[in-house]
Amino acid sequence: MKVFHKIWFLGCFICTFYSTAQLAQDSVLVLPPTQEIEIRNVKHLYPLFDSLYALKKHPLHSVNILHIGDSHIQGNYMTDKIRNSFYADFGLSGKGLAFPYKLAKANAPVEIKSVSNFRFNSWKLTQPAYMVKVGIMGFALLNQFKYAQFKIFIPDGQQAYSFNTVKVMYTPLGKDVKPILKDSYQKKLNKVYTHQENGYWVDVYKSAIALNELNVSFSSSGKYARCVLHAFHLSNSQQGGVCYNVAGLNSSQYRNWATSNLVAEQSKHLHPHLIMVSLGTNDANDASVTDSVFLYYVDKLISNLKSKNPKVRFILLTPPDSYYRKMYPNARIESLKKVLYSYSEAKNIALWDLHKAMGGAGAVKNWQSLNVAATDLIHYSKTGYELQGQLFYQAFIKHYNEYVSNKY
Repeated sequence: MKVFHKIWFLGCFICTFYSTAQLAQDSVLVLPPTQEIEIRNVKHLYPLFDSLYALKKHPLHSVNILHIGDSHIQGNYMTDKIRNSFYADFGLSGKGLAFPYKLAKANAPVEIKSVSNFRFNSWKLTQPAYMVKVGIMGFALLNQFKYAQFKIFIPDGQQAYSFNTVKVMYTPLGKDVKPILKDSYQKKLNKVYTHQENGYWVDVYKSAIALNELNVSFSSSGKYARCVLHAFHLSNSQQGGVCYNVAGLNSSQYRNWATSNLVAEQSKHLHPHLIMVSLGTNDANDASVTDSVFLYYVDKLISNLKSKNPKVRFILLTPPDSYYRKMYPNARIESLKKVLYSYSEAKNIALWDLHKAMGGAGAVKNWQSLNVAATDLIHYSKTGYELQGQLFYQAFIKHYNEYVSNKY
């Protein structure tokens, strides 16, 4: 299966730019200077390319991707562009990871919503007291009461993410505590699997029909129903293709994701073929993160994930360009990039240089002048993040096409 893409060439300044068909439809959009950057150590990805190609013969199979990162992906604009590109070319097998972000007072992707009349506490990997208690989402929701309940649902216009299989990961903090899942008619879902893991439980539910909504409550033989909800995973056994899971947490660093053993433990339940990591911006803004400290936590995170997913492939993404205190180009980005380059070579894993692709040091200033970067000179607009996602996918699919053309 060879994937063909239309590449739209847009003139801007002295460079040639690439954009998606969606962006190209906006004839007044002026894009900042970018570069076409290839993925380093791309041979590391060949088994992944084989798995994607195999979807042609096995259309109901799934290729699973996990993308871990910071605020650049929690907002879901960059990752949404990458996700939709994968889905357009290889099919959609499910929403993947889901979490009631609103109940945790955090920004949520457009394709998953949550609502409740109850107030819940939440934990984050960036809180030292909870770092070892939080799992794959970087967030956890803490329930205290037996009568608490909430709804998590796919909003109108996003029905492609309908699901018939639900996996929930949680840690009971009392006797016989467990979440109860019901459909929109308040009918209990059929639990087909439950298993106690290292410090948490995994329950799997099946529905005879496709669902757009889950109603979640809690049961307990005691007075309270204290329970930590780590994540939901939503999939559809009637659909095959790519399942693109996103776990982003504002302000997070490599050390946050590496310190929690639950992150790696729970990642294995996603059965990932590829893990992408988009971290480094907050590390670069932390004076305590020396090159050696940064390398330690990069290796710890990758090693933890690989120990639970021995055959998984990795792509490290360098952080995008940013300024320090809105005044100076952040020189630490270049320093940490060198660490990532050296690590990817030493471990023979793939790397894509987003920083270089978007124009290198000082590029964020150019992007901000074109209103595709925020005034803090760290974050980007929706269009800016979409362009970053397209730049990545353009490099990825180019390598994929070359590989399958030569092999098949």
